[in-house]
Amino acid sequence: MTKPQIRELYLKKRRYAGPERITAQLGEIFSKNPIKILHSFIGNQAINEVDTKRIRQILQTEFPAIQWAAPRMIPGTKQMENYVWNDETEFITNRWSIEEPNPDTSQSIDLQSIDAVLVPLLAF
Repeated sequence: MTKPQIRELYLKKRRYAGPERITAQLGEIFSKNPIKILHSFIGNQAINEVDTKRIRQILQTEFPAIQWAAPRMIPGTKQMENYVWNDETEFITNRWSIEEPNPDTSQSIDLQSIDAVLVPLLAF
């Protein structure tokens, strides 16, 4: 298969892998491998990315001890910084239309304290 064919196939599959299904799979992983801090991208609904806000909402019920973190691109650089993502987190939209925690109102998290990362991967 070519890369475009693989991408098309997995985009179709992703449409059927909603937040509930993904959350069930993550729940199985977290039950066996407890973590304290989980870093996740914020899904962009405009381009049909996974709804990570919904995934967080569901998992917080089952795993309330997990602290969530979200990235923010540092303007003018190729670097990110990480912030606590909780119910009080205020998001701002960057120039690429990606939601990020507002650095003026959010608590930063040291990269070394993150136990696991959810990435926006389509196929591997």
